[in-house]
Amino acid sequence: IGVVLDAYNRIKSEGSGTAFMTTGQAEWVATQRSIIAQRPLKAANAPAQEWRMGAFNLVTGTYFDLFIMGVIIANVLLMASDHWNPSEGFATAYSRSMAVFSYIYYCEAVLKITALGLNYFRDNWCRFDFFLVCTSLIDQFASELLAQYLPIPPMLLRVLRILRILRILRLLKGAKDLRDLI
Repeated sequence: IGVVLDAYNRIKSEGSGTAFMTTGQAEWVATQRSIIAQRPLKAANAPAQEWRMGAFNLVTGTYFDLFIMGVIIANVLLMASDHWNPSEGFATAYSRSMAVFSYIYYCEAVLKITALGLNYFRDNWCRFDFFLVCTSLIDQFASELLAQYLPIPPMLLRVLRILRILRILRLLKGAKDLRDLI
């Protein structure tokens, strides 16, 4: 699939992205790209309430972002260490560590929602993180309850943990080709 996508992208780029378009379509795409390029990115507005300012200053700071990136990398490395038939000690440490990572992600979401308000949901990364937090909450606290009322096996929710690996794509914001391939 990667080879096919790479060949498609190469063919598309040979015609400056217009290999499969008519001349009119290519002009329309060029116009849309210039409009998008001129649109300024909207920065998050500081909240008016004083009690939210501390959270806003925290989540918009570079140290918070670096901390969360470090947590994402550590979480992915821990998930990569999972293996079939682990020892009892490893399984206990693994599940406790995954719970700690979940709590860190819960705190991140709560802090960001507190700081940014509804603007939190305007960012695609934040919406993706919120989806992961919600699935983690359901997996951690309500999977047995869900199994009683719905014919969904609890293991299905645990499979959604795999999506946590995609959080690492936040680190690759500049590497668009790599994100497209993934």
